[in-house]
Amino acid sequence: MGTVSREPAVEHRRDHNHHLAQDEATGRIRSANLGAPFLTVSEWRCGESRRLLSTRTTRRRVATTATPCVISVEVEFGADVDEVLHMLQQICDPEICRPMVEDLLDTDDLPKVHEWPGTNIRSVSAVAARATAHNDVTRCDLEFDVVELLSGPNWIVVSCHTQGSYGSRGGITMPRAGQCDSLFSTVESRWVQTDARTSGDLGVLVLDELARTYHAARRSLMRCIDRWERSYLQDDGPGAAEGGSHFGERLEELIQLRGSIGDFRDRLGEMNVERDEAAESWFNGVTIAEVAARTDERIDTSLDELDRLREMIRASLDLMHSQTAARQLELSRKQQESAERVQTKIELITSIFLVPTLIAGIFGANTALPGGNSPHQWLGFEFMFGAMLIGAIAVFMTLRHLRRRSAKDELATVDGEWH
Repeated sequence: MGTVSREPAVEHRRDHNHHLAQDEATGRIRSANLGAPFLTVSEWRCGESRRLLSTRTTRRRVATTATPCVISVEVEFGADVDEVLHMLQQICDPEICRPMVEDLLDTDDLPKVHEWPGTNIRSVSAVAARATAHNDVTRCDLEFDVVELLSGPNWIVVSCHTQGSYGSRGGITMPRAGQCDSLFSTVESRWVQTDARTSGDLGVLVLDELARTYHAARRSLMRCIDRWERSYLQDDGPGAAEGGSHFGERLEELIQLRGSIGDFRDRLGEMNVERDEAAESWFNGVTIAEVAARTDERIDTSLDELDRLREMIRASLDLMHSQTAARQLELSRKQQESAERVQTKIELITSIFLVPTLIAGIFGANTALPGGNSPHQWLGFEFMFGAMLIGAIAVFMTLRHLRRRSAKDELATVDGEWH
């Protein structure tokens, strides 16, 4: 990568009480009212590294140079719309209007491509994806860093919305330092290597650099799903201890993973285009069609992989439901066995007391009984005791036979329905 050169400092000037000056250390335009940089202007020539420019010399360079070049402007996220509009009209194109700048500085929920009617200017938004670290190894949140672009015939404006990035479940992340510098540092080397020459080429290189982040995000999702399955089988699988983890907690983990995959896929789906139209779908004047096709291939690969991960989540949900159903069946079986044991005890108690009570009641009646008032007076007692014993056994055997017969009929009914 070549050494980045810088232009001399810009002379002080006043415009609507805003004092703009060139920062010699960084090449950034500063606003005295804001007290912070909000624009960075660079020149890109074919086969050369970018050069940081001052706004005073930018328009003169574009108008007088014989060698084609592209002007890129990096806009700080959160900059004042009116200040940015005034500077972009001077640096890039007088046709730039306020709605274009407002769209540039507004964070889109989903990527998009919009061509402004009556102009050769397009607004493009894209995302970089990355996984966030958690103490819970089964949790995998994604964050999407939004990059907004505004592209014209020989210029492109980029705004990295790192302070407005959002999580996979809609949560706003903590502000971070701008990352356009690191993005352009990588794009700069590829600009030289690919023989890029237009603003559309520079935009495609930016999109391709963002698409390179998708592979690592997909691998992170894959690891989280694998860890979830191993943890679930260890804690709640067939060989796990009785009880296991709570069903609701495990289900919430799967829902979170499914949400991350869905949000990721929604955003890539908005960026996806036809492979043979990739060179014209995002930006105008693209000459490095092979890079555009490779960017679309990265997006297509990610979409296919996310579909596979989505099927893995469904399989994990099926595993949870099957395990839950098996446990419910086991619990039902144990409850049925417990009920049968209680029923057997009731049958035993009934057979012991029901018939003897009936017989004792009969013999207690004031009527003539066998053996009464005769030399064989104990015969009546012996007859009563034998009748009690035989009757109790007969009742017990009859109840057990009826219960077994009922269970056999239920089993035959289930077998018939199965076959």
